[in-house]
Amino acid sequence: MGLGYPLSALRGLKDPFRYAPSEWGVPPLKEEARLRWCLLFPDVYEVGMSYLGFSILYWLLKSLPGVDVERAYAPWPDAEELLRRRGWPLLSVEGKRPLLEFDVVGVTLQHEMNYTNVLASLDLGGIPVLSSRRDERHPLVVAGGPGALHPEPMADFFDAFLLGDGEELLPEVSQLLLEHRPKGTDRGELLGMLSRLEGVYVPALGRRRVRRRVVADLDGAFYPDRLIVPSSPIVHDRVSVEVFRGCSRGCRFCLAGFTTRPVRERSAGRVVEISRRLLSSTGWEELGFLSLSSCDYSSLMEVLDELSPSLREMGVRVSLPSLRVDAFSLELARRLDLGRKGSLTFAPEGGTERIRDVMNKQVTDEEIRRLIEGVFASGFERLKLYFMVG
Repeated sequence: MGLGYPLSALRGLKDPFRYAPSEWGVPPLKEEARLRWCLLFPDVYEVGMSYLGFSILYWLLKSLPGVDVERAYAPWPDAEELLRRRGWPLLSVEGKRPLLEFDVVGVTLQHEMNYTNVLASLDLGGIPVLSSRRDERHPLVVAGGPGALHPEPMADFFDAFLLGDGEELLPEVSQLLLEHRPKGTDRGELLGMLSRLEGVYVPALGRRRVRRRVVADLDGAFYPDRLIVPSSPIVHDRVSVEVFRGCSRGCRFCLAGFTTRPVRERSAGRVVEISRRLLSSTGWEELGFLSLSSCDYSSLMEVLDELSPSLREMGVRVSLPSLRVDAFSLELARRLDLGRKGSLTFAPEGGTERIRDVMNKQVTDEEIRRLIEGVFASGFERLKLYFMVG
């Protein structure tokens, strides 16, 4: 994989590996592809590489006939200053192409604090920031992710928003573009065609009610059988397997708890299959089960029982995201086999029972005290509690 930028220039940056990453398992580019996507993550490399949804969509696009995909990540301020000073464009990781050279740039909108990174990255990629200033010479710029469900603050900057689960949308969007973009179809006409797909909102055509797309069956949904493994540390350096999507809890502050409904679980057999395959193909030594509340996964104990012998043999740790106080049990802690070296993280969120009741957390002070006593009595040495302030 070429560097794209001169090594001498990268040496002065805080973390040059962000812009010339060494990776294992990168699939070859499809020279015969007729539609080229660039997936842009509006944060630095080590954050974007830790985001499971980004990886799922990357490998999904790679699997589509006639379609290819590359990745790009927002630069840190020192790298942005370097690119602007030298007049260099932001490049994709795989082919070292400027964003301007792709057919479609797909942006993941995670949260509002990333929005300025989106605009800076488009500008660095040679793409007009305002959608009204783009024409047939420019790629289509589309957005997905949680932020796409509240599109209006960014409506001037995107040609289209893809609302809901990308596994449902990306194949249909790609097929439409494969059929019409190479023919030189007028950009406005192309956007009109996109707007007729369920789940696609095109701001330039006016506001309308759009129904988000939902994957009904997670067992049947696309999931990659391999992952790209970076040689430099990333935020979540592990295999991640999504065990279910959605949440029935309804915490008042949680956007995802409402926007990802209904709850859909992966079967125990499918989770075990994915876990074994990805651990075998990547060599990672940690396995994370992801969801909004993994302790609520009905097959968690069954999965742990099935995987434990092989995980112990491979020396693989199991991790869960922050846990609900009212859904955790010490039996689960023992199944995780963390022993005295482990740590646990819980999310009471509010410091008083009144605040927790307002949040719909419904956990008493006494329940928290009993949990803490039980955790330390079981041999755990560290405990982390998440609270929201402000």
